[in-house]
Amino acid sequence: MLYLESPAGVGFSIQQSVGFERWNDDLTSTASYDFLKNWFATFETFQESDFYITGESYAGHYIPTLVDKIYEGNKDSSNLPINLKGFMVGNPATDNAYDSGELYEEYFWSHGLNCLDHTQNSGKGGVYNPYDILADVCYGLRVADHVRFPNPTADALRGLMKEQDERRARLGARDVPEMPPCISDTTANYLNQPSVQEAIHAAPTEWQDCGGIMYQHGQESMIPFYQKFLTETNYRMMVYSGDADTVLPFIGTEQWVLDLGLTPTELWGPWYSDWNGQGPQVAGYYVNYGQMQYATVKGAGHEVPWFQPGSAYDMFERYLTNTQLHGTYH
Repeated sequence: MLYLESPAGVGFSIQQSVGFERWNDDLTSTASYDFLKNWFATFETFQESDFYITGESYAGHYIPTLVDKIYEGNKDSSNLPINLKGFMVGNPATDNAYDSGELYEEYFWSHGLNCLDHTQNSGKGGVYNPYDILADVCYGLRVADHVRFPNPTADALRGLMKEQDERRARLGARDVPEMPPCISDTTANYLNQPSVQEAIHAAPTEWQDCGGIMYQHGQESMIPFYQKFLTETNYRMMVYSGDADTVLPFIGTEQWVLDLGLTPTELWGPWYSDWNGQGPQVAGYYVNYGQMQYATVKGAGHEVPWFQPGSAYDMFERYLTNTQLHGTYH
């Protein structure tokens, strides 16, 4: 498994002099493609291996643009061919018409966050975790600031969270018997220990979550890439959504998948996971179109593996092995 920190400058990656002020989707996909060509040229034993790409959130832009670079690049005999077989994208930023607007608002009233009668809404949405409406909020971490691309939920929450930070400082923290909402603080503290950075052979770095570079987020739709891949390639595509995510709610993602006009080979139904040893549990719902599948993951927020690692692993394994998502359960 190959993990790529991209664009250069995020995480522990190092950005050399690049000659421009901001990264964008085209620059990122070009740099990632160049990296992959160099990597496969260096590690020749992997050149014949089946290759898949996965990512979440703004990887909804990173992955289709990179896949297109690989697809077009493979047509040129002077390039080292990459044996790409498919890709997975989770809670993907795809098209503003679907990611925001009416479909975006539908998520809120359908989950009890807004009143069904909009005239009775106070306009006070409250402070909640936009990454997972079922999880508590980490005030000190400013979870809304993790959303770096324009997003109505995060934009509305930032001011409220500042007020609540001040109130929390006066009253003190409450005890919550579940995963600590500020667990990401622990991650940052751990990764910034010199002994840890030395052990993983990273250059001394002030590691931060969701930061390190300037980026111009793309506004163009990614849907034409999917249409192209469906008509010109045999790439297997899996699109999935955590159903507790308000940053990129499943309703919009599901709708653009439906609007591709594909004929299902398996109708919408449940898929199961037995990762906790308590028997098969409904892990979400899915529809199969053959070359493309769409699935929801029950109880997962933005970044599905973070909130539902067991179900996410089962989904990932079944995708790679080309096994039916529902597994052996019906």
